[in-house]
Amino acid sequence: MSNELVPASHIRDLLASESTVEDIDSLMRQFFSRRKATTVEAYKKDMEVFALFCGLHNATEAAALLLKLPHGKANLLADRYRTYLIDKKFAPNTVNRRLAALRSVCKLANKFGKVSWQLSVEGVKREQRKEIRALSIEELEQLLATAQQNADPFQRARDVALLY
Repeated sequence: MSNELVPASHIRDLLASESTVEDIDSLMRQFFSRRKATTVEAYKKDMEVFALFCGLHNATEAAALLLKLPHGKANLLADRYRTYLIDKKFAPNTVNRRLAALRSVCKLANKFGKVSWQLSVEGVKREQRKEIRALSIEELEQLLATAQQNADPFQRARDVALLY
């Protein structure tokens, strides 16, 4: 039994069936036309990384593969991609943005009737930031006294100004 979700020998057949890659290319153009330039660049990169994960040449082929899979297998592929990104030590925000790109493509495909489902892979929880606190008045007075002792008048003026 193979460990592959979609055997490599079947990927090209799957891409050739039903919707053509040209249909998906049109969908991808539509997808990118609805976003800000910075989002487009980030999502394009994200889809290219997904293509590499799938062993494909470009984002359009990767989107076509994802959209031609049955709902369960599409979720499984996205979940394996999520695991891959986590294993490669990508930051939670990066993992979440890359998964958001996949979910957005599927949502648009659903809207235009290419698929009857939406991707339901979960993002990664971000680590809680450490609690921070303000300096006490005594601590601030100590810093100010230290800054005022600097022999260099320019550094002293800068340091004192930063503390006010």
